[in-house]
Amino acid sequence: MSRLAKQALWRKRVLAFERSGLSRRAWCVREGVAVSTLDYWRIRLVDSPRGSEQALVPIVVSGEPSATGRGAAGAIEIDFGGGLRLRADADVDTRWLAALLRGLR
Repeated sequence: MSRLAKQALWRKRVLAFERSGLSRRAWCVREGVAVSTLDYWRIRLVDSPRGSEQALVPIVVSGEPSATGRGAAGAIEIDFGGGLRLRADADVDTRWLAALLRGLR
């Protein structure tokens, strides 16, 4: 298998893992893949030029900001789809939130 074909295969596998909602271990058992192999490709594809492309994600802002700069409900809610939703107070530490979102990638 060529290097590009292998990258394409693993790009699909990593995407399938990320969309599965399963833990790394559970997905690997189901697919017959070593966890270390999945981890290797997840890191490698992030470092490759094509793996670092960003997808545009629609963002819906609901509610008007109040005088305090907080939304109407005073919360931030991110809906990832598939029943996964993150809700935090509007004054959440942005560094912590950014680190959390990077970890979920």
